[in-house]
Amino acid sequence: KIHPRRVHAKTQRQQFVSGQSEQSLLNLNIHACPRKQIQVWANLHLLFWLSLIPWATGWMGENHFSPNPMALYGLILLMCAVAYFILQRQIIKSQGANSSLAKAIGNDLKGKISPVLYVLGIALSWVSPWLAGAAFVAVAAMWLIPDKRIEGGLGA
Repeated sequence: KIHPRRVHAKTQRQQFVSGQSEQSLLNLNIHACPRKQIQVWANLHLLFWLSLIPWATGWMGENHFSPNPMALYGLILLMCAVAYFILQRQIIKSQGANSSLAKAIGNDLKGKISPVLYVLGIALSWVSPWLAGAAFVAVAAMWLIPDKRIEGGLGA
């Protein structure tokens, strides 16, 4: 009779080997195609900055929206916008200038206005944290409005 611990250990080994082979295939796929590797790094860059938002939000709340936390929050939002721009450009570069994504994005007015409002919010954080917050909320509100170009261009 096989002991249950041995069966469990065998299952764990199978899962480990399966996970390792999947990881190896992922690494092979990423390293085989340098363009994909750039997109992965651009995505990780964006995820890094996005992961800092909860911490900065907490710091703002703990300090009652004082200037320094507001400025740091704005800086993190600005870096998220920059990272998103980099990722977007890398995807368009890999798909080509005539891709449906490139056509749907077009001149990207929202993408150009957002960093300007973030920089304005960072500067305003030392004048009036509430005005800085208003600039950050304006960017969020702008992105909440659906973009007809993308919906129509990508067939969503």
